[in-house]
Amino acid sequence: MYAIAVLVVLAVLVTVLDVACMMGLDMRLAEVPKRAATPVPTPTPRPSPSATPLLPTPTPEPVTATPTLAALTPTPTLSAESAKVVVDAGCSQFDAPGDDNYNKENEWVCFANVGGQPADMTDWVLRDEQGWRYTFPAFSLGPGQTVRVHTGCGANSAMDVYWCKGGATAVWNNEGDTVFLLDAAGNLVAQYSYPGS
Repeated sequence: MYAIAVLVVLAVLVTVLDVACMMGLDMRLAEVPKRAATPVPTPTPRPSPSATPLLPTPTPEPVTATPTLAALTPTPTLSAESAKVVVDAGCSQFDAPGDDNYNKENEWVCFANVGGQPADMTDWVLRDEQGWRYTFPAFSLGPGQTVRVHTGCGANSAMDVYWCKGGATAVWNNEGDTVFLLDAAGNLVAQYSYPGS
């Protein structure tokens, strides 16, 4: 808090000095005695045929805005490679061994972050063609990491989250289906269709 206050004070002082300089004010702390100046005649410029006409120098307008803390706060820049989450089909197991409806813990879809920044997947939505929906809990997927979303129940970890879908049916159809991943605002992040097995 102290550092922010110091930055604000410094920014205000710099702004005041800039305004004073633009207005032509003399901001010296001590008055230095002036000696009498000998007038020197100033030659009048004569335009030559190839010279450009002299333009009047614009007078700067005084600055009236007071800097705010928001104006002094640097804007963070992201690296050129941001978070990018994709369906990892090679890791996914859409057809669990045996009867999927009784083995939902072994039915999953994988997502990989192939970008350079962590992806905050909190409140992201996973759904299929039939409209089954899963909303991610508070969860972040680091660069280069993969997460499996199991249809069945279990304990969430950094590498596995569990939908814990109730009812008698599994989610991912063995005859083929489409995975849709939407961010918290409802924008499509990833989509993957697979054929029947």
